[in-house]
Amino acid sequence: MDVLGRKIFGKTLFYPGCFLKYKAKHLLDNYERILNDLGVSYVKLHGVEQCCGMPAFNAGYMDDYKRISDANMQLFEDQDVSRFVTVCPDCHVMFSQNYPSLKVEHVTQVIARHLNKVDVKLLPTENEEITYYDSCSLGRKSGIYHEPRAILQRLGYTVRELRENREKSVCCGAGGGLKQNSPKIANRMAQILLSKVRTRKLVTACPSCYLHLKENARDVEVYELSELMVRDEH
Repeated sequence: MDVLGRKIFGKTLFYPGCFLKYKAKHLLDNYERILNDLGVSYVKLHGVEQCCGMPAFNAGYMDDYKRISDANMQLFEDQDVSRFVTVCPDCHVMFSQNYPSLKVEHVTQVIARHLNKVDVKLLPTENEEITYYDSCSLGRKSGIYHEPRAILQRLGYTVRELRENREKSVCCGAGGGLKQNSPKIANRMAQILLSKVRTRKLVTACPSCYLHLKENARDVEVYELSELMVRDEH
């Protein structure tokens, strides 16, 4: 049951991920609005969901990961949840590859299925050029390349590519615990990546990459995908 004691049956769970819940709450609001505008039916667990377990798993703390994943599976079973929509690429990887009984989609996959409903009146300059950055988890680990680009094209952007893109995309420095353990190296990686951007704007569909690149940006405007879709609020 949820915090109001109501049983949830057969619904799609919107699972934002820790970055949206704690570090980029405006992105959480954006995606809830987007899904609502597209007519996508979903439920939330009203704050009782916990971490997917990725940090513990990647750091090798398997006992902690097992405790987290077991608690998650029990919660999902209690709520009769088997389908997920998540914004966090790391959560997508964890749930799709380590929780085999769950069906998981990244939010860009959901939006791409409803492209005909996406508001195209938000772009002020027709055919404006923008660079799309493939994050490690959404790209190489999940194989999601087409959907974010299709969304940008629907909005009217001309997508320009970095020299290293898709499977060959270079890490921005935010992942793998590098930013926490070696921030100078992580920042330098972001700065090198940003120096290769030849458009005024760069967009990514990874909240972690977005925050890290935005922190290091000087001459490039960095956006998370949802900010372009609800930009009338920013």
